Amino acid sequence: MTCDTLEIALDYADLSSSKTLTLQLAKITGTEKPNKKSVLLSFGDPGENSLTDLNNSGAELEVIFAGHVDLIAFNTVFLEGVGNTLPFSCYNNTAESMNAPMEATIYTNASDTAVASAWAAATNYANTCCARMKNMGDLFGTAFIARDMMEIVDALEEDGLLHYWSFSYGTVLGATVAAMFPYRMGSVVLDGVLNPYEYCHGYDNQQLARTDDILDGFCSSWLEAPKLCPLSTIASSGIPLKEKLYKMLDSIKYHPIPVGASLLDYVNVKGMIFNDLYNPVDWPTLSNLLFSVMTRNVTALVEFMAAQSASTATSQASIMLGFEKAYHTSRKTGDVNVHINMECAQWKKWVKEHYMGDFRVKTHNPVLLIGNTWDPATPSVSAQNVSNALEESVLLRHNG
Repeated sequence: MTCDTLEIALDYADLSSSKTLTLQLAKITGTEKPNKKSVLLSFGDPGENSLTDLNNSGAELEVIFAGHVDLIAFNTVFLEGVGNTLPFSCYNNTAESMNAPMEATIYTNASDTAVASAWAAATNYANTCCARMKNMGDLFGTAFIARDMMEIVDALEEDGLLHYWSFSYGTVLGATVAAMFPYRMGSVVLDGVLNPYEYCHGYDNQQLARTDDILDGFCSSWLEAPKLCPLSTIASSGIPLKEKLYKMLDSIKYHPIPVGASLLDYVNVKGMIFNDLYNPVDWPTLSNLLFSVMTRNVTALVEFMAAQSASTATSQASIMLGFEKAYHTSRKTGDVNVHINMECAQWKKWVKEHYMGDFRVKTHNPVLLIGNTWDPATPSVSAQNVSNALEESVLLRHNG
């Protein structure tokens, strides 16, 4: 992998400004001939270090593309302390950044006061960020990143088209760049799609459309392989097991489990469930954890928590309405990301260019959308919705 930089405009909205930004890039050069094109990659959240992701995934990606393309990653301009591309953090140092989330109540149905606590924590976060932003806050936005991408395409001096493969937030970015520059879309793949309509308006309820179904699938799959899963001894079919898990969550709100010097409570267990549903490779670990919680096996939980520590060492009324909708969309994980919406609702800086237009466009080449049937965070219904908007696009439904 080789690294490079590209000088781009700092402020696309100020045509009189000559200030520039040094955009960080990384490339894995295709090893086979003919080398057809360069493909830009976006691996997920705005805070991801895409250069590191490319380095970690490069060998696998080269196999997928059979070595016939150059793979290019770029670090977006609104990163929180990642890289040197317009670095920005709401906190003074790493320790402060790591400790701040601990002060917030992330799961807002944890108690009848949790919503108010989460709103207050979000207020602190928004105020802190505004104070640190100074004159930069209006430069952090998806539309500006879409323009960054086209600057990269121009610098490549190939066919003048964007060839792009993206995941999660990267699909919002992809839908935005397609809407802003439809005539310059080459081979574009949006994989694991978020709904850009909701995202651009500050809520992501559709993101949870299949989350409860994934939990159903988790319960059913282990009951089909009872020798591999201790949870199979608790119930004889998927629905009773799921209901017992729900009852366990309700119970642990009032009866958290002391585990050594730590405390395993509602927030901990709920977070583990959602995170592990997102990664099926972790389902065996989650199964053993839930069995230990439901049987209150403190010895096993102490071992589990020790292993976890070792592996990780390296406006208010409208938001309340959004929270209620999210909670009813997903019975037990609907409030997982509501704290982010609370922060957005109180954000103090408005970006200079905020794309709010229509995604109903006809692109130069059809866009391919990939939706996963069993996806707790980027459900296939979102891919379907975006496909309905992008004319002549193709939807691939992956039953996994």
